Formats: sequence, C-alpha cells, structure tokens
Amino acid sequence: MTVTNIAEGVGKVAEIVEKSSGCLDRQGAASYLAISTRTLDDLLTAGEIQRIKIGRKTVVRISDLDAYLESLIQEGGGHEHI
Repeated sequence: MTVTNIAEGVGKVAEIVEKSSGCLDRQGAASYLAISTRTLDDLLTAGEIQRIKIGRKTVVRISDLDAYLESLIQEGGGHEHI
C-alpha cells in the first residue's frame, strides 16, 4: 500500500462520513454559518465548535453548528439600546 493509496482511502472515508452523518467540510461549515473559513478555524481552535479529524480532513457535524448558533441567541432576541 502506497502513501497515495492511503491518502485516497482517507479522502473516501471523509466523504462517506460527510454524506452519511450530517457533516460538512470546512468550506461547507463556513458557508453554513455565513463566515470565512479563517473565522471558522478560529472557532474550531478555540473549541467553540467541535471538529472531527479524519487524516488531514476536518469535518463538522451540522448539529454542532446548530448548537453553536443556538448559543449565540440571547434572551429577548435583540440588542439593548442605551
């Protein structure tokens, strides 16, 4: 088995995980949140959103993205005016 074969296998596993488990890759997750991939990376590094690593591939569960969005909702649904 060559390194190329291993890399192809990891890529296929990552695609299967994305399709079957409600996961998105970094680009898809950033688009879902309407943020840049850089901002997403910052959130992942800070642990505010959980990630799944498969080899070099990072995927994020949609349920974790939804939980992050829910955590941003403040009671009253608006900003305070001073």
